[in-house]
Order: sequence, then structure tokens, then C-alpha cells
Amino acid sequence: MGTRNRKGRFSAPPPSERPKRPIISHSDSVPTVSYRGGRVVDEHSVHLGEFRDVKLMWDHRAALFTEFFHNSPPSTAKNNTTYLRVIKGYWKYQQSKLTGTITLSSLNEHQTNGFVQYVQSRRSRHVLVPIFNRFLRAIGASARLLVPNPYSPSEPRVKKSKSIKTYRRALKRAKIDAEVIRNRLQCFHHLRARGADPRSEAAGWTLPENRIWFVENVIGLSVPRWNVLKSNPEVSRHLHDLGGFPGAMSTDNLGKEIAEKGYLAHVRWFYPQPDDIVPFVALLLLRTPLNLMSIADAQVGVDWDSPYYFNMSSKNGEFVFVWFDKVRGRVDRLDDPNPVFTISPKTPWSFPYQVRKFLEDLTSELRLEVKRQICTLSADEAASVEELNFLRSIENDLFLYRSYKGINSLRHVMRAGNPPLFLTEGLKNYGISAGETRGNNLAHVYNLSGQNLVSIHMLAVHRDKNLAILYARREAAVKKTEELFRHIFNNSIALISANIFDIENLKLILEAQEFSESQIRTLLSRDSIARWGNRCANPRKPPKGFDQGTPDGELCRGQNCIDGCPNARWFSDSRVHVKNLLSSLRLRLETVPHAVSSSSSLLSKISRLELIDRALERSE
Repeated sequence: MGTRNRKGRFSAPPPSERPKRPIISHSDSVPTVSYRGGRVVDEHSVHLGEFRDVKLMWDHRAALFTEFFHNSPPSTAKNNTTYLRVIKGYWKYQQSKLTGTITLSSLNEHQTNGFVQYVQSRRSRHVLVPIFNRFLRAIGASARLLVPNPYSPSEPRVKKSKSIKTYRRALKRAKIDAEVIRNRLQCFHHLRARGADPRSEAAGWTLPENRIWFVENVIGLSVPRWNVLKSNPEVSRHLHDLGGFPGAMSTDNLGKEIAEKGYLAHVRWFYPQPDDIVPFVALLLLRTPLNLMSIADAQVGVDWDSPYYFNMSSKNGEFVFVWFDKVRGRVDRLDDPNPVFTISPKTPWSFPYQVRKFLEDLTSELRLEVKRQICTLSADEAASVEELNFLRSIENDLFLYRSYKGINSLRHVMRAGNPPLFLTEGLKNYGISAGETRGNNLAHVYNLSGQNLVSIHMLAVHRDKNLAILYARREAAVKKTEELFRHIFNNSIALISANIFDIENLKLILEAQEFSESQIRTLLSRDSIARWGNRCANPRKPPKGFDQGTPDGELCRGQNCIDGCPNARWFSDSRVHVKNLLSSLRLRLETVPHAVSSSSSLLSKISRLELIDRALERSE
């Protein structure tokens, strides 16, 4: 296995291990490989034979393989096959109208432009046209034959977001369960040091430290099968005694501490079971902007932390970068996985730094057992090569566990397919799911930062801002802002409708809106005008949710009044300011890239200002 530096990069696979482009012959099935992160290889076949009856595609099958399938993961290959089937159907349709055969040299603009109309009724037409152009470029068609794409994607589906309160409840439950496991491990180290043989009259079976001694020194930690245990007379005689006493502590679905009885419950002192790692996965999901695959892929024996660049005054003490590997999203297929990080305080036990340190301690005994089994199998010529390779592949995984089926790791299960049932059910019991946690976390960050797309772009370590936009369009984040704005807008309408700037009249309206006398004086002062043309009732004390980055007693730094700050009110003399702002933002909308203008931040702010402008215009 390659070495790893401080940021967690594995060395690249040597040239001899890199997949080579296969020679495309007349075979219907062509093998290809792809990397899913690290050095894990997906091997699958691409069936090109279905395009044999379209000469234009079959003659250029090597170019199509290179463009659409070479080093592509199975899911991408499947999608591209579907797209090429549509293109195949189009060329068969065109061929049916001609007497000759369509070849590259006979292609004309009428034939290629017809594809736009051919896919008009398909929902994926906005994707199919660019795919068709990729096909034309791949086979070497002239640039004049490329077709314009008149279709745009429909508005993306707005994903529902769980509230911050739901996530706080989940975090509280995960911390309760995790603390039980932490206390259990501390208790285990204490008990293990003073255990004795329970078969002697002086010791006995009632003390847990003696039962721990018996499991470790008589039965052994290799956890043999039940029939092997029963065949040993010395062990079999005392299994009944062991079964009458509680083993290691765990929690049930309600967070209540329980201790099951029996041999395997005592093995739990040494080896974590699947549900023991669930609360720690939940803590990492809730405390970081990482996806489940990056968390599950964590390993020991590598440098996974580095000093944080800045000094932060905090009761939590020193901060560090905690590094993980990016194993989803856009990655270079033959290169190392990109490192992604989260910032964590070093001291609190429920934050990423201490969670990783504890998990290394929790799985240390099981890791020793894996290494022992590797040594045993390596010395046995008749041993299963498959089992030996499996143990070698998981020995450095952070999330090791032992189930009734044997030793396994979360990384291995995740790379083989979907998250295991014990994890999905465990997270469901907390009220969350692995697939939505990252997006929800980023959506709440987006809202709390004044709908600042850059905050998501940085925290999520996205290469493409378009990807950050998907996380920003969450129902809860946008809906909350719109509701807050609607409230202050309706209250401002009452002030704007007063038309004549009569001080006494405005005072009565503001008193009815529950402003204090000092806040009314501030609102009626021209010195309290904020950047959105509104006036602020208390510029030196922004309300919770709008006070980010503002020290106590200083002027509000965020001034995100347009997002629904309850201190904000617009008056009839705000129109010039609002008009200037609208002109500026509309000009910015015309000059920024489409990815920014469609982020819902700039557009929604313009929409709100337009509402205010129309109300001001009606009052004149």
C-alpha cells in the first residue's frame, strides 16, 4: 500500500497497475475499469454489439468507446449507453428515409439538425443534444455539423430540509449513545487490569473483571464458532455460568442503557459490534460537511490531522484540520483521491478530532485480531487466498466491527454497495439519514450566512459552483427567509401608505408594531439608514440570526435586512435608494456568470426589492 502524507494523499498506482485502453476489435463486449477512490478498481464490460446495425456508429466504435466508456464507472457507462441508444434510433429513422447508407462523408447539416426535433418530446432533451454533439466530435464530424441546444433544464426539484431543531435532537441522542460506549471502554481498561480466574472459589463469576479474564485467557479472542466451543469440555462446562451474567453495556432504540447476557455480550468488551459505531458515524455526519463515503473511508496509520492556520479565541482550546479522502464527485480516475477537511477543536470529545482518536482506541483490539489472523493464514499454504486478501484490505480501516457473521468494516461494505442496514436503521432512529445530512447542513449554513453561496462553496470543497447551488436550493432555507421578509414588508406597507411623512402618525404605527420608544426614535432618524434603503430600529444590537460577525455594542456588520430582519422598516422616502440598488443589482445580474445569477441569492434579493419599489411607486 502506498504511503500517505500529512494531507492524506495516497501514492498514485504505479504505471504497471494503471488500466490500459483495450484494443477494440469486432467483439461485442469490451472490458473497461474505473477507480472509485484510492486504488479500488471497478471492472465491468461495455456491450457495443447493439450498435452493429448502424454503420455510422459501428465504424467508429473505437472512438465512441474512448469518448463515452473508457475508465467510466458502471453508472456513467449505463447512462451513456441509454443516450447512445437514442442516437442509434435517430440514425435508423434517418436511414429509413434514404436509399443509400449514412456515413461520415455523407453527413449534412439537415441530417444533424433533425436530431433537435427528434428528441423534442423527451424529458432529457436538454442533455441529449450536448451528448449528440459529443458523438459528432468523437467520430470526427465537421464543426459546422454541430447543432445548437435550444432546450434548457427545468427548474430543479426543491429538496425538503429538516429543521435545525431536528438535527439538535439527533446530535443529543448520538452523544448519549456515544458516551455509553466511551464509558464502557474506559471501564474495560480498568477491569481488564485486575481480573482473575473465575473458576477459583476466591474469585468467582459474579465480578465482571473475572468474566473478562475468562473470555480472554480460556476461550480466546478469535471468537470460534459455537460448535467448536461446545466441543471443548473445559470451555463447555463454564459457558452456562458465563451466560447467566450481563456483558458489556450498550443502548437500545430509546437511548436506554442495557447489558445483554451470554458469551457474545462479553466479547463486546473487546470488539465493537455494528451498532456501537453508529453514534460516532452520526457525530461525524452532523459535525462536518462530509458525505458518508468520505467518513466510512477513514483509515488508521496515516497522518489525518494538521495544525489550523489561525489562532481562535475559544473555550474549546486549540483547533486543527482533520483530513479525509474525497471519494465521490469529480475526481481524476487514475490519480490519488483529493483530500477534504473539516476544522475541529482538539478538546471536546464529540467533535471530529476526538471522535477519530477514540475510534482508533475502540477498534484496537479487533485490529490486533485481524493482524493475528493474517499472520496465521499467511503461514498456512492451504488457507483461503480470498479470506487473506479480505483481511488485508480491512486491517487499516477505522470503522472495524465484529457481527455475528464475523469481522468486517464499514468501508468495505460501503464500497461493495449501499450503506448497511444497521447504519441506516440506526440513523433513522436518530431522525436523520446519511443521504440528506450533508445537504441539510450546507443549506442551514447558506441561510445563516445571509444566503452567501461562497460559504457553501468553501465548506463543501466543491470544484464547481453549480454543485453548491443544488445544496442552496433547500425548501426550509428559502422558505424561512421569504416568510421573515413578508412580515417586515407588510409592516413597512403601513408606513409607506401613510404617504405624508407625519412624525406623530408614524409613531402611532410603530408603537402598534411593538417598537419601544428608543427604537422609534432610531427608526425616525436619517442616521439609521442601512444598505438596502431601510431604516434599522437598533443598529448596534442586531437580532439573533442576523448578528453573525458583529461584536457586542458595535454597528451591525452583516446588514442582511432584506432577508427579513425584524428591526428593518422601509419608509416613503426610501425610493431613491431602492431604485439605485435595483439598477446596480440588475447590471450585476447581466455581467455575472449564469452559475451565480441562478443561485437564488441575487435573484431573490432583486425580487424582494422590486416588491418594495412597487409599493413605494403606488404611494406617490
